[in-house]
Amino acid sequence: MVSTNSFGVFIPLIIIGLVILLGIVKIGVSEEVNTIISVPYAKVFPDAVTSNRCDNEFRDHPDNEILLQTIKIKNKFLMPRLWPIPRYTICFTPGIEGYSERTVLYYVDGILFERAQGGMFAYDGYSFRLPTFSEVTLEVKIKPFCEVKSSYSYGSTIKTFVEPSNNETQIMLIKPQDPFERYPGISCRSLGHEEINNAITILLTK
Repeated sequence: MVSTNSFGVFIPLIIIGLVILLGIVKIGVSEEVNTIISVPYAKVFPDAVTSNRCDNEFRDHPDNEILLQTIKIKNKFLMPRLWPIPRYTICFTPGIEGYSERTVLYYVDGILFERAQGGMFAYDGYSFRLPTFSEVTLEVKIKPFCEVKSSYSYGSTIKTFVEPSNNETQIMLIKPQDPFERYPGISCRSLGHEEINNAITILLTK
């Protein structure tokens, strides 16, 4: 026979388990994804089509960031949610090395997502909190590829950009299978068939 004290122990555990489960599953959450159809080649690779080399200041200016995708997420449920950012790897076709997921910019309601931020941003570094009965807009952006050089005290410099071939026709947005995986390990130079087939593509126009 189960004692009253046993019920007193198990009931709180069951409630806690249900709270955790409801916070993870997507019940009551909807997602509307709008991806840009095309982007001018000159915005992504300004060095390849203009005589003026863009510098660090040009690359890092918010006005020069390139919007690739907007995601509207609605939480219609009575509990807050933990929602992952897409963690895209950005590649180009034909295949040249692209941005890793760490260099893609994510804006949550206009606030730049950063691993160190608190508040609505979770401490796992890959997700943010959806408040109860809320709507959040997530924007996915990249910076232009420029011939940016970093100078060192002993006089040498190192290029920190990808050299375009002027033949790139598409941007590919590739999402890892597990958004919470610490190191997705996606390489633009060795994409698998599944990654290519599931990639979101954006045309580069000239």
